[in-house]
Amino acid sequence: MDNPMHLLATAMYKGAIGSALRRLAQCHVQSINPRHRRTGTLWEGRFKSCLVDSEHGLLSVYRYIELNPMRARMVERAEQHPWSRVHANAFLRTDPIVASHACYLALGTDASERATRYRGGLREGVDEEQLASLNRPATVQPRGRPRKLPAEKAN
Repeated sequence: MDNPMHLLATAMYKGAIGSALRRLAQCHVQSINPRHRRTGTLWEGRFKSCLVDSEHGLLSVYRYIELNPMRARMVERAEQHPWSRVHANAFLRTDPIVASHACYLALGTDASERATRYRGGLREGVDEEQLASLNRPATVQPRGRPRKLPAEKAN
């Protein structure tokens, strides 16, 4: 389990994230395949996504992603993983390509207070119940009740 990639993103418009990931995957494979004299896809499958629509949920997802390398036994502490946002969220390192979400900024009046509060939440972790509540599919469901199958109509 050392190859999953997690991305937490806020879309500016409908379809933006899916489009961006599709372009990323295409550019990546077009760059790697010729260099390594190979063909075909590099990614194991389509990306999975879920909606996060609450501040509490968003911070739980932050923690889930940042604690994942520990769960996968890749590192002993979250801050040992070099590709993690934990360095900026909990330890005040700047990252010019990533912006902090408003719910993270609301943790405190200054960067030091936010980092201290965030480290406290990181120590709490994310329990299975929180994870289950966050797993909402990011697809639009059809309106109304699902149609009954023919076998269900007879009952």
